[in-house]
Amino acid sequence: MKKLIIFTDLDATLLDHKHYEFTAAQSALNIIASHQIPLILNTSKTVAETHEIRNKLNIYHPFIIENGSGICYPSDYFSTTQHNKKSHDWKVHSLGQNAQDILDILAHINQIQHFNYQSFNQLSAEQIAELTGLSVHQAHLAKQRSCTEPFLWKDTPDHLTAFIQHLQNHHLHVTQGGRFYHISSPCDKGKAMQQLLADYQQAYPTINWLSIALGDSPNDYPMLKAADIAVVIKPSTAKPPLSLTNHPQVIYTTKPGPEGWQQAMEQLFNQFVLH
Repeated sequence: MKKLIIFTDLDATLLDHKHYEFTAAQSALNIIASHQIPLILNTSKTVAETHEIRNKLNIYHPFIIENGSGICYPSDYFSTTQHNKKSHDWKVHSLGQNAQDILDILAHINQIQHFNYQSFNQLSAEQIAELTGLSVHQAHLAKQRSCTEPFLWKDTPDHLTAFIQHLQNHHLHVTQGGRFYHISSPCDKGKAMQQLLADYQQAYPTINWLSIALGDSPNDYPMLKAADIAVVIKPSTAKPPLSLTNHPQVIYTTKPGPEGWQQAMEQLFNQFVLH
């Protein structure tokens, strides 16, 4: 028995780049729900941010947070067949060190050498909103980190190199975003997807899962590479689309965001569902 399971990025993939709307993909979302296909959000957002989006989407499956640093499971998800109801009881499984571990390591490093930076934990929601353009409400949700800690660097490049080395000594990884750097364990969206796939396979051993992944950015690359079918969403900006070589099945959409998401899903439904 073969069954689809879908993993998707959010920003500029399922959600519109400008308005964070998913209306253009609603038809595909309805078909996914009617066929009880698991739809897994795989995002850089926090648990709190993703909860809010999932409620709008009316999907209640596990989801992956903070660029693969953690998986959020609804209570008793794999012991029931009812996957269409809200659960207020959740468990976050960190794939590495959790946010408090990272803060403890930062405190230890600060005792060894002084560095000039500000982490999310040190900033108020109002300060984050001012720095990022988020609303204060959104900034509150973004502050609720589970497995990562962003920071704003205010020191010299040489000191940044030393700071990163200290973090690496504690098995932590640093990636650079638009304004903030991000501290995490060496995790990614692909590793988290494979962990969750293994959970589904263990829970439903008679099902042959066919994984589909949709994304548009470099941090989606590990997820796309690990999926049976990869969907590269056309970028919403002028940058070229991700290039995925040596993959058995790749779909490149000609439309960005949720329009491209709908376009790809229509093609896949005709191949696997609507026949």
